[in-house]
Amino acid sequence: RASAERRAAVIEQPGPFKVTVSMRYDYFVLQ
Repeated sequence: RASAERRAAVIEQPGPFKVTVSMRYDYFVLQ
């Protein structure tokens, strides 16, 4: 549920912020 809300919030954010979040997500997944 939290991840779904987070995705919705990210979609509403500007491009640069969206890219930053996706990069962080990939970073944590690869850890």
